[in-house]
Amino acid sequence: MADQAKGKGIAPKRGSNPADLGQSSRPLPPIRTLLEDKEDGEDYGKVIEVLKQYIKSYKRVIASQSSDIKTLLLSLNTLKASVEDSL
Repeated sequence: MADQAKGKGIAPKRGSNPADLGQSSRPLPPIRTLLEDKEDGEDYGKVIEVLKQYIKSYKRVIASQSSDIKTLLLSLNTLKASVEDSL
């Protein structure tokens, strides 16, 4: 806990780019590219599927960051208690 309170122990997660999450073999294609490559009369099925994957990825990133924020708050509370005890 002391290392985390000093700012050591909380580091950005590798691969936290939403486009890379959930796609270990290849990143998601840009939505703009999908829209530009779409043929007239073609439905938006592929675009919708990619958007769903982006949403899932962003949810994972948000959950991960939420966990990091909770850890940081716990560390700050521990540090605060330590400082108050030393006064």
